[in-house]
Amino acid sequence: METAVNISQSCNHFTASMKLHFLTARRDGESCKQTLDSLLKLLEGTSRERNQTYGLIVDGTSLATCFNTCPELFLRTTLLCTAVLCCRLSPLQKAKVVRMVKEHKTNPVTLAIGDGANDVSMILEANVGVGPS
Repeated sequence: METAVNISQSCNHFTASMKLHFLTARRDGESCKQTLDSLLKLLEGTSRERNQTYGLIVDGTSLATCFNTCPELFLRTTLLCTAVLCCRLSPLQKAKVVRMVKEHKTNPVTLAIGDGANDVSMILEANVGVGPS
């Protein structure tokens, strides 16, 4: 996870001024809901600092919990973040995240970038997919 965060910072996916929030190693649905509720209140709140950006780091274990207990809350929260980093995901989870965002009512264009065979399902799910050939 540390490597993924460092790469996100080095390519400016995460900026130095961004406030990062972690949703990692969560197997309890209530814990995921509390973390997402807290972040959502911060993102939607009137006390939000001017021009402050927020990033979210989520791992495969926590993502599976969110998908099972609070998928709508997860989607609402991630769409308000400036950047979201999903790491330690299975190929199916990668594709599911892209599909979830792509099917949102705002109809966003999704981009998936992968570097190996485990990324193929994610790349194919996205509107624009980039991978080595």
